[in-house]
Amino acid sequence: MSNNNIINNSFDFSDLLITNIDNDLTFNQLLLNSADINIQNASGWCVLFEAVTSNLNEKIEEFIKRGANIDIRDHKGRNALFWAVYSNNTQAAKILLSLGINKTVKTIENLHILHYAVYKNNLELLELLVENGEDINKKDDLNSSPLIYAVLYNKIHLIDYLLECGADKMQEDYLGNTALSLAYDLKIKTMINKLKG
Repeated sequence: MSNNNIINNSFDFSDLLITNIDNDLTFNQLLLNSADINIQNASGWCVLFEAVTSNLNEKIEEFIKRGANIDIRDHKGRNALFWAVYSNNTQAAKILLSLGINKTVKTIENLHILHYAVYKNNLELLELLVENGEDINKKDDLNSSPLIYAVLYNKIHLIDYLLECGADKMQEDYLGNTALSLAYDLKIKTMINKLKG
């Protein structure tokens, strides 16, 4: 079957583009024959997300230059920056941030990007996000800060970094918990000492 026959049939272009992301000849042929580089499949997946999660970092900038919407979101509100954190792809996050991606990533589950970086236990990504202007004391819908997440997930090295950056250890969530009170509740002496200091 020639590539022209693929184009003339009613295949899902999003799946064809994603499947051929590494096949430059077929990928380019699809685009030349009117495939939309921003087309998304039923769950909102697109070639930009595929490049990010597959560590095809050299493709990210190329796709954006070819018209890929850097701020495209899936059906749960997640953009390529979310998927970079999800896949622990710091290089992709650097590329996306340098190209001006919208840093407001709040999923349907109301998880902000800093909170998610803490959950993923990725100090390098957390540092990158803070260096790019993310608020170290950002609150989620329960008023929890990234520091509270670090305490809840027992991420000592992230607590150190967040405190060095000026995280508010007395910020309360909606239940009146602070990072310090949670450390006491969890009986984690190392955290208690860090947060008291």
